[in-house]
Amino acid sequence: GINAEYGGSRYAQIVLRPENLETTQGAGGRPCDMLTNYFELNIKNAQPFYQYHVTFSPPMDNIKLRKALVHNIATLKNKHIFDGNLLYTPLQLEQTEFHVVTRREENVRIGLVLTLEVAQGSDQFIQVANIIMNEIASRHMGLERIKRDYFNPNKSITIPQHKIELYPGYEFSIRRYSHNVLLGLDIKHKIIRTDTA
Repeated sequence: GINAEYGGSRYAQIVLRPENLETTQGAGGRPCDMLTNYFELNIKNAQPFYQYHVTFSPPMDNIKLRKALVHNIATLKNKHIFDGNLLYTPLQLEQTEFHVVTRREENVRIGLVLTLEVAQGSDQFIQVANIIMNEIASRHMGLERIKRDYFNPNKSITIPQHKIELYPGYEFSIRRYSHNVLLGLDIKHKIIRTDTA
């Protein structure tokens, strides 16, 4: 069976008010429209993801090579996210064993074990959504990850009088707030020293 213990709680719902409080809307004053840097994501019709644990025989320590081999499996082409150990895909696979050949003509068996069905709106679902955002930032936007955020060194701003460079970038996260799933997006800059002293 599918074991829920593989799920994570890092993206659990943030508690914003006491349980006995029915509404946070005030009773007086005048309503006003406001803009925020949070955007609602409609996941009501999103299909579930399936989490698979991936093994290699013979064992492979090189994560980059692992990703390359899994990427070349035709069934999963452009339909998966793989971090080197866990694979997420919207496909419930009938075939869970694949044989591939490396550039050095080594035969490798790749085995996939279904560990979790990631239900729509679950904490694990939010985690997968964040992984997808990370993939978009690095693969499709060409941004470089520095710690938890993403920056664009190709658009750096040089300030020679202070011997620094500014990398423009973004800080973002997807979380569940009250009854909605929101994408929070902030503009961020990374300061890089250019002196060699």
